[in-house]
Amino acid sequence: MSQRIADLTEPIVQGASRQHREFRDCWLRWEERKSGTAQTLDKLIRAVLVVRNNIQHGEKTPSGPDVQRRERNQAVGQVVLPVLEAIVDAVLVRPSHRLAAYGTLRPGQPNQDEVTVAGDWTEITLTGWLRDQSSFPAFEADVSGQRVPAALFTSAELPTIWPRLDDVQGRNYERRLGLYEREGIVGVANVYEWVGENW
Repeated sequence: MSQRIADLTEPIVQGASRQHREFRDCWLRWEERKSGTAQTLDKLIRAVLVVRNNIQHGEKTPSGPDVQRRERNQAVGQVVLPVLEAIVDAVLVRPSHRLAAYGTLRPGQPNQDEVTVAGDWTEITLTGWLRDQSSFPAFEADVSGQRVPAALFTSAELPTIWPRLDDVQGRNYERRLGLYEREGIVGVANVYEWVGENW
């Protein structure tokens, strides 16, 4: 049995509505004036932590299991997580439109044809460690690491092929947001990091 908004207590509805309004107002001010960034990020982080904690704790409560709470948190998570991802994407200037490729997806490499949408490539550097794993390049981000040559692919259509690229990379690689540098300017892009064993 899933819980409906109508079944929630008035204090829960009022508290959630107040927090939503506060975040919305901060976001609109930030969008309009590009000021109040710290306050907007603080509100965003609080929202992310509440959703994360609620999902992570499942039905655990101080007074015993609460199945309805778990179901409510899962339902809220399904709605909220995509919204939070979209907000983070906007705040970080659309990293969903950028791929930092250091290995086989780069131009001239074996999997370059998997990048099937139109876009632009530019040379960048990543910071971390690049090693060979089973004859394939494997990258691990680390601010104390080495400068690793890479190529940045930028396209508004990139989100349409992320699932395919994830499959091509396989389970030993995970797509994560990472920092890149180009001509002294730092940006955020998606990069496939090695998460397999034997690093």
